[in-house]
Order: sequence, then C-alpha cells, then structure tokens
Amino acid sequence: MADLETQIEKLSAAIAALELQRTNLGDAAVDPAVAVLREQLAQLETGRAPTGDERKLVTIVFADVSGFTALSEKLDPEKVRELINACFDWLVPVVQKYDGTIDKFIGDEIMALFGAPVAHEDDAERALRAALDMMDAIVAFNHANETALGLHLGINTGLVVAGQIGGHNRRDYSVMGDAVNLAARLEDASSEGEIFVGPTTYRLTQRIFDFEPVPPLRLKGKEAPVEVHRLIGAKVVPKSTRGIEGLRAPLVGRDKELEEIRRALANLGAGQGSTVAILAEAGLGKSRLIAETRRLLPANVTWAEGRALSFTAGMSYWLAREILLSLLNVKPEAAQSEIMAALQKSLDGQSEIYPFLARLLELPMDAPMERRVKLLSSEALRSGILEALRGYVRRRAQQEPLLLVWEDLHWCDPSSWELLQMLVPLSNEVPLLLLCAARLEDNRLSEVLQENNGYCGHHIIRLSPLTRVEVAGSFNNC
Repeated sequence: MADLETQIEKLSAAIAALELQRTNLGDAAVDPAVAVLREQLAQLETGRAPTGDERKLVTIVFADVSGFTALSEKLDPEKVRELINACFDWLVPVVQKYDGTIDKFIGDEIMALFGAPVAHEDDAERALRAALDMMDAIVAFNHANETALGLHLGINTGLVVAGQIGGHNRRDYSVMGDAVNLAARLEDASSEGEIFVGPTTYRLTQRIFDFEPVPPLRLKGKEAPVEVHRLIGAKVVPKSTRGIEGLRAPLVGRDKELEEIRRALANLGAGQGSTVAILAEAGLGKSRLIAETRRLLPANVTWAEGRALSFTAGMSYWLAREILLSLLNVKPEAAQSEIMAALQKSLDGQSEIYPFLARLLELPMDAPMERRVKLLSSEALRSGILEALRGYVRRRAQQEPLLLVWEDLHWCDPSSWELLQMLVPLSNEVPLLLLCAARLEDNRLSEVLQENNGYCGHHIIRLSPLTRVEVAGSFNNC
C-alpha cells in the first residue's frame, strides 16, 4: 500500500507541476499530458489496473524482406523456409534490443510494435533506430550467408485499439486502427533499401534523424495524398528534443541554483574539482540548467558530455563510451580510422591503456595488443577498462580543467555507473567537475555523494516546480 501511495503522490505532483507551467507551455502542450496522467492516477486510486481493450499511441513497423521469391525458384521450399527463419533470427533481436514487440510474421514480413503492450516516452525514436539497425543486420546476414536479400520498411505512429484479438478458441494480443493500415501501405510503397515514415512519426523524430521528403503518395484507403518522408539516418548533431521549437524563454526562478554552478565553475577554473548533481522530476529544467552552464564555461575548461537513453540501460559502457568519444572530439558515427587516430593522438604517453580503450570503442588492434586483452577473464577485462578510463580522465584533467556532463543518469547502464562512482573521489584530486543530471526518484546519485561526504565540493541541486509568479514573469519576459 505504501508503494501505491507513493505512486499516487508522484503522479499528483507531476500534474501540479504541469499545471503551474500551463501559461508558459500552452494548453495544447499541457492538456494531453495532464489527461494521460489523470487517467493513470484514476487507475491507481481504484487499486486495479485497466482491463479489456485500450487506446494507445503506438508506432507500428512493417519490415518486408525481399528476394525470397527469386530463391524459391532455385531452392527447395524447405531450404527457403530455413533461410527465412535464419534471417528473422538476425532481425528479431534488433526489435527486442529497443524493447519493441513482434506482433506477427506474415510470410517474409515482420510487423513490430513500439508502445504496446509496454509504452515508453520515446517509442517513435526506438522504432526508427531499430529500422536503421535492421538495415545493417540484413547486410550482415547477406555477408554471412552469401545471399542478396533486401529490406524495405514502412513506419507510422497513431492511436490504435490494443487488446486480445481473435476467435473464441484463440486470441492474441495485437493492435487495430488506421495507423496500422497506413504503416502497411507505406511499406508497400517503399522500394528495397528504403524506410518510409508517416507524418506523425516524422514530427516526433525530426530533431533526431535526417529525412528526405517524398512526393505525397496516394495510398489505398486514403482520400487525400499522404505526407511521407524517407528516413536517411540519425543526425550527427541532434537538436534538443526538450522544450518548444523556436521558443527560448529567459531562465527564471533558478538564480540560487545557477549561482551554485557559477561557484563550481569558478573553482574549476582555479584548479579545484567537484561534483554537482541536478535532481528533478521530468520537465523541470535539468537540461536547461546544463545548457546555461555551458554558456558560462570559462575559456580554459574543456567540456565533454554524454546522455543515457531509455533503451541503453542494458548496453554496457554506453554512457562511458559517449563521454570518451566526446573527449576525443569525434562523433559516434565517425569511421573507425578517424576514431583510432584521435585515440592514439590523445593517449600520447599512455600507450599502456590503449588496448582497453580500443576494446571499449570496438577498434581493431594488431596481434600483440589483441593478445593483451583476449586472454583476460571477463572480470579482469572489466576492471582494466574502468581503470583505463579513470587514468585517462585523470591525465586529461591534469592537463586542462575538465567538465564531464552525465545526463539522464536514471537510464545509466551499470558499467558506466561504476565508472562514475570511481570518478567522484577523483574530482577532489584533480580539476574535474562532474555535472550529473537525473530524475528525482533515482536516489543512487545521492547515495554516491553521501558515501564520499568526507570530501568537500559535492553539491546536490533539487529543482522544484516554478511558482505561478515565476512562470508569469517568464511569460512576460518572452
């Protein structure tokens, strides 16, 4: 019962926070979010989960593997079936990697759902990342099996009815609605190698991915032409997904918090490191405070950042790798040769840790270096990677004051979290500022700082919702 009461309190607080920002955000942004939260609150207050069918916002993916028809003319049907199943063995884990659900197999086609039965705040992004990885997977499958199969996909987001569908003797969980039909039509309209995306999916993800517009398509069952975009890939430098595009209000109501960060930056510039943790509920300004911090960055301080994503909590060293690449000033999408050159140049005088960082970044090594890590136990390799990262950060901070941003730590993977625990005491030995942001319910960060309470310079900033007066002042200053 205590857990239930806590959840009710958190939902009530989230609703109150949104209502306080109604003037700033507008009814169009606040009303849908509040409606969902109130529905969840009502379900908790009745003490039972919803039953029967549900209306859910879902991203639907139809992926069609092409080339099996030609193979059917040359191979025995049983061999073709084995090949189809083998191909699915490469594609299905990609969907599962992003916490999607396989709805059904239709011949050589996969229908996958993102947002049902389990919903996430970034299901459209997960679907597109999965689609891009599936394109890579089909290439790898062809290389491994000496085949020439193709893949094309249709993706759409919209409201569906989700629940048990079928006859009396058998019913399976699935979804129905116009959004599903449109995703299927987009897949039909796409050609091999193409990923066609519907209008709602495009609007939800255009800040994160690159697209090419496709001339409006006339699709079966649609009276008007449909706006379609071809997915190209993830942006090298994604735009912020927080806030309202085109609107940048002055920062208000955070003077005390900003002053605390100013002091930490001044100390860093003078050679004293520290750890600053920003804790708040979703939407209360953690990312905005980090953006303001960067604007205040002293000229002699190096900035590097990484952000955990909701689907990376199970991917070892995800956040640590992001921060290392940022320190090397290369993008995750860079060629291996570029990353290798940057790492070798940056490790001048620290060649003994190169094999561990190269393994972390999945870089090729010559035979002698490969042997140094290949024969290690998994525990020894993990320890070596973490110590190499700690040693590298120490050396960089000794060369120049260093600020490392760890954003969205509530999604941090365990390996990266272990590294952060190692760096907190280091921030009192060298000019290193760890700026961490997490949601309020994740108390691991507070516990880490409490464990190091013998050190000075560790601060926790808890952001509370703005008051009505502060929100009104922000609106008047826009």
